[in-house]
Amino acid sequence: MSAPHPLQPSPSLRARILDILKNPEARPSAVRFGYHVSGTYNVNDPESGGGSNGAAIYLHEQRDDPANKGLADDMISRVDQLRLTEPDVSRADVCALFGALAVKDMGGPEIPVRMGRQDYWVDGTAHAKFKGIDVEAPPTASAHLPAASGDAAHLRDVFNRQGFGDRDIVVLSGGHSVGRCHIERSGYDGAWTENPTEFDNSYFTNLVNLTWKPREWDGPLQYTDEETGTLLMLPTDMALLTDPEFRKHVDRYAKDCDGFFADFADAYARVLELGCPWSSSSTTTVQQ
Repeated sequence: MSAPHPLQPSPSLRARILDILKNPEARPSAVRFGYHVSGTYNVNDPESGGGSNGAAIYLHEQRDDPANKGLADDMISRVDQLRLTEPDVSRADVCALFGALAVKDMGGPEIPVRMGRQDYWVDGTAHAKFKGIDVEAPPTASAHLPAASGDAAHLRDVFNRQGFGDRDIVVLSGGHSVGRCHIERSGYDGAWTENPTEFDNSYFTNLVNLTWKPREWDGPLQYTDEETGTLLMLPTDMALLTDPEFRKHVDRYAKDCDGFFADFADAYARVLELGCPWSSSSTTTVQQ
C-alpha cells in the first residue's frame, strides 16, 4: 500500500474554492457532492472503480443518475470553473476539497484532505481504464448510496459496503444539519434545520427534542415537526431514532456538539479517501 500522500492544498487554492462557493446554497451542495462522489466505493470489491479517485462523476452513468439529479451538473460546473485557473489540480481532488472546505466555511470542523487523486474517467467513456483494469460500467450512485425511503437495515447495508459502522452512519447523517431537499430533484421538500447553511448539531437536537409526524401532502412519505410544521425528516432520519444502536449515538451528539464535530471530521475525511491509492479504506475498521 502506498504511503500517505503529503501534498496539502495551498492557501490560494483554498481561497479560490471558497470564492466559488460563496453562494450560501452552494456550500451544503458541496458537502453532499463530496459524499456522492466517494460513496460508490465497495469495500468488498475495491477494484470496481468506485470511490473518490478517478472522477467517475464526470461519466454519464453517474452524472445522469437520478440520485445525482441537479447536484452533479451544478457542482461539476463549479469544479470546471476552478480548473480554468488551477488546471494542474485534478478534478477528483477538487471534488473532495469542495466538500471539506464547505464544512469548515459553514462553521463546522476542519476536515483534513490529502491531495493526489487522479482523473481516470474524464474521457467520457464507460470503458475507461481504472488502475490498469478495464471497468465495463462504473458503479452508479443509485446502486450504492442510501435511498431516503430506507430503514435501518438499508442504512447498514449501504454504509457497511462502504466500510462504515453504526457510529459513522449516525455522524455522517449529521450532515443534514445543512442543506435542504428540493422537490424537483429528489421529490422531497424542506430543510432539516432552521439554519440550513450553518453546520452544527441542530439536526440531532431536532430529532430528539421535536415531535415528528408524517406530513400530509401528495409527495412521498416524509415527516414534519408538530411544533412548527416547517421542518423535514426523511424515513432514513427517523430510522436513527427507532433503532436502539443508532439512537444512542443520536442522543450523544444532541448533547455534545464538540463530540459530533470530532467524529464527523474523522468519518467525512475517510469518506473523501474512499478508493484512494494511499488510503486504508479497503480495510477500514468500522466504528460501532
